[in-house]
Amino acid sequence: MNKNISKQFISTFDPNKINKSRTLLDNEKKEILKKLTNSISNRKVLDSIHSAIELHSSGYIDIVLKKLFNYYYSEINTAQPQCIKYIDDFNKYYRRTYDCKIKSKQPITLVNDMRIRNFLCFFTPLILMCNQRKLLKLAKISPPDFN
Repeated sequence: MNKNISKQFISTFDPNKINKSRTLLDNEKKEILKKLTNSISNRKVLDSIHSAIELHSSGYIDIVLKKLFNYYYSEINTAQPQCIKYIDDFNKYYRRTYDCKIKSKQPITLVNDMRIRNFLCFFTPLILMCNQRKLLKLAKISPPDFN
């Protein structure tokens, strides 16, 4: 967590106190996930960021990252290959800094991590503004062709 963050941007609400089916703003978690998925597929930047930040503030960062990365890998990857560097840099930081114990016992550190917040607010519009180009389908090779 960045020690230079102003106190007004530090959350003091512990995500462990939230019901697992709710978010910080007392919305249904599945509804916000559906809203995130729909806004990503419809390329609505503000709705996507709002949903991602609400889920992140509620301690569901892994779910948000999974949604964003899956969308990138399935829809964008060949149109924006430099995004792989951003994902790799972020994953190195995330895996090095947070282990399972910290994620489960101290999710407030994840919520207050400015690098995670910045990545969500940077990467979400980046992938939504990219051209879509799916990977090519591989041709199916019949077994007799291997001989």
